[in-house]
Amino acid sequence: MGYRKFTDRTTFDDATESAEFTAAAIEAHAEADFMVHVHAMNEKLHESDSIAIARRKAQRLLARANALVKSADAFADDNVREFGKDVLAEVRMDRNAPLFRAFFPVRPGVIVDLALEPEMVEFVRIVGVLEEKSTPADLRKEWLPRCRAILVRGEKALEERKRALSGVSSSAAAVADWMVRLDGIRREIDGALTTHAAQKGLVHSFNDRFFPSVTRPRGASAGGGRSPSRTALPA
Repeated sequence: MGYRKFTDRTTFDDATESAEFTAAAIEAHAEADFMVHVHAMNEKLHESDSIAIARRKAQRLLARANALVKSADAFADDNVREFGKDVLAEVRMDRNAPLFRAFFPVRPGVIVDLALEPEMVEFVRIVGVLEEKSTPADLRKEWLPRCRAILVRGEKALEERKRALSGVSSSAAAVADWMVRLDGIRREIDGALTTHAAQKGLVHSFNDRFFPSVTRPRGASAGGGRSPSRTALPA
């Protein structure tokens, strides 16, 4: 099959394994003219370990950050439900009372259904109402510190997720740049192999032995659109 350009469907692992195949195949061929390309390929492959570690670390941090956001969201939801009951008790179950409407211009359930970030906006508003002197003292004493704590926990979780997403984005950019550079070396190798084959009068398929073949998963048609299996690497 010969050289095939990496595409947006080529994974980091696929690119690494394909390049390892090419480097090993050229080393096995033992043609001195190609060794400079193998050296460049191996140098780039040595970078893959640190890139992979950074990538996995960024993904783990994002998973943990997502867990913190979900936990903070559930905690805020539980408190909205409890707070709604306390406010209703204060206004004797009158949902149209000015105090209840000040805290809940929409139903408590609507606030519960919000994602954490917009729910924190609602808590900022609720804290503002709690801080007003006209708010009953018992509600203010019980719920002002609790709502402030909910805000701190939620905003901290959101900030951690923001940092984690930035880390994932940076690691993805590093992977993309590395793959582009690695593919450039593969392309240079293909060109050198093509020139060598023409000069030596070698078979047209000479280059194929230096790049892994692409095979389709069993049952896939030529136009089926299924991606290659992990063991069938794009060359």
